[in-house]
Amino acid sequence: MAHRSPAAERFLLGIGHSLRQRVRCDEEVLSGNIADESGLAPGWADGVIFPSSTLDVQKIVRSARDHQVALVPRGGGTGKAGGCIPNGGFVVSMVNFNRILEISSVDGCAVIEPGVITGSLDAVAGDCGLAFAPDPGSLEACTVGGNIATNAAGPRALKYGVTREHTWAVEVVTPRGDIIRPGRRAIKGVAGFDITALMVGSEGCLGFITGATVRLIDRPAAAAGAWIGFADVEAACAAADEILASGARPALMELLDQRALELVEQHDPSAVPRGDSKKLPGAVILLETDGPNERRATEDLEHALLAIAESPISTSVSDLLVSQSETQRLAARRARELVSPLLMERFPHKISDDVAVPRGRMSDLHTVAQREAAAAGIEVCVFGHLGDGNLHVSVLRQNENDDRASGLRMRIMRHVVDLGGTISAEHGIGLAKRDILTLEQDQALLALQRQIKQLFDPAGIMNPGKVL
Repeated sequence: MAHRSPAAERFLLGIGHSLRQRVRCDEEVLSGNIADESGLAPGWADGVIFPSSTLDVQKIVRSARDHQVALVPRGGGTGKAGGCIPNGGFVVSMVNFNRILEISSVDGCAVIEPGVITGSLDAVAGDCGLAFAPDPGSLEACTVGGNIATNAAGPRALKYGVTREHTWAVEVVTPRGDIIRPGRRAIKGVAGFDITALMVGSEGCLGFITGATVRLIDRPAAAAGAWIGFADVEAACAAADEILASGARPALMELLDQRALELVEQHDPSAVPRGDSKKLPGAVILLETDGPNERRATEDLEHALLAIAESPISTSVSDLLVSQSETQRLAARRARELVSPLLMERFPHKISDDVAVPRGRMSDLHTVAQREAAAAGIEVCVFGHLGDGNLHVSVLRQNENDDRASGLRMRIMRHVVDLGGTISAEHGIGLAKRDILTLEQDQALLALQRQIKQLFDPAGIMNPGKVL
């Protein structure tokens, strides 16, 4: 690696001998910690530090502050916005913060360190009849701390909410070198400004999350599911409106457009169920309900399906397959799970965005995306979380220098904002969307956020260059 700067050398002296022994500079470790899953080019760093306590992090921050060295927090590296890609300085890996300190059934919470894998927390909570509701697609690799830093979501957000709703308290080492513990363990609490909520979604720009108290819910004991084919995406969106207007609250309501279904079927025909029509639907809703017992889950599913059957949109239903077993329900999920990795494999230069619009404008978003794509001569693939308006619009460009694709993406983004939506629903801003945040937020709001950043981080050492 290149010779370190004098500031970096002084920083290393400042953290002390013990921590210096946990700094890795070899190529193998560096290469594994300077990129994420955004598809953006890897960054570079002077080294990777592996602290194991809050006091370790405090020493690192204080030395970085004193010597003007950049620090980039890193969890599981599964982010899709470039939020943990360094541009010099040191990556601070939180992998050693991997303990679940407490599970409380009475209080309905867990006290954890930020490096705990999200799926592992949910599994351990399950042994107590509880669940950690946030379920991003990378839950077997992402960390709870990373979820908090990005306010991650997933399919279950429709019924249970995003990470913000499940984060009660955090422990933070601020860029000034202080340790603060905003939040509470009680269900209710309004003392002072809500600094916990400010830290959720702060993308590593306001401090290191070194601990958290997170909400756990009663674990649903049963689930029911259905695969519903429609003539087109517009019909599927209208069906979703009918389901939600009926008062039903599915645990999961996912959309796949025909391009996504074609991609999956080409890879594995058995992953796309076929009903009586035998034709590939124009769009599919993957619907699931859950509850404390099988009867309740089934009744809720029937309620949702009845809402479609009693509406004019029922004439657009091409297939209806209700899962008759847990095996069938999980098998129906396979198509949805395959879409993202298959798109990455077939279209490595694709541009994928996690936009969201008000639920009543989902059909409008799809119509606009298809119209703009046709005009540009480029395909798009639309799938995602239909129940909360969070759709992944992928521009399927064949090479990274295709200016048509970049222009198409910007036009879609402008339409998203015009529809009352947001340019990022669950992945964050990071590097990937930093330069287009002005599409959604005005200068006064951006200036306020810069002032908050300056207040927390006057030395500018925390994850510099991200978000703003």
